[in-house]
Amino acid sequence: MKKIAALALSLTLTGVVLLSASAAANTAGRLPVEVDSQATTVEGCVMVPLRAMAEELGYTVQWDDGVIRVDTGAMHTDVMLCVDRYVLTTSNPDLVGMSAPFSLGCPSYAVDGTTYVPLALFEALLGTGEGSVTLDGSHIAITTGAN
Repeated sequence: MKKIAALALSLTLTGVVLLSASAAANTAGRLPVEVDSQATTVEGCVMVPLRAMAEELGYTVQWDDGVIRVDTGAMHTDVMLCVDRYVLTTSNPDLVGMSAPFSLGCPSYAVDGTTYVPLALFEALLGTGEGSVTLDGSHIAITTGAN
């Protein structure tokens, strides 16, 4: 019975992670581009400094042989420079959960020792659902669900 409950919980967690990743890919971080007030088919990504944002939100950031691990203690992802592919994994030993690989529309990159990632990565990592990261003009608001 415990195995069935653990499996059900694992599948539920995986579903939440996948929905969060899907929502993140379509919301915060991707903006339509207008030219002379006319809509285009071009979309741009909002990129943010990885370490500064992650540590502000309570994550640890560690480099290991070209891979950057971003970890909350309950959820983690690995970021590779110039690659637009992310997977979220639970760090809870009682749960087994991993999202399918997903794209956020822009690869990470580094400039002068600072790594930048799509803002939408934090919406996926937070797992609090659509709207946890919002853009209002030039202002970014993050709701962690901790309050």
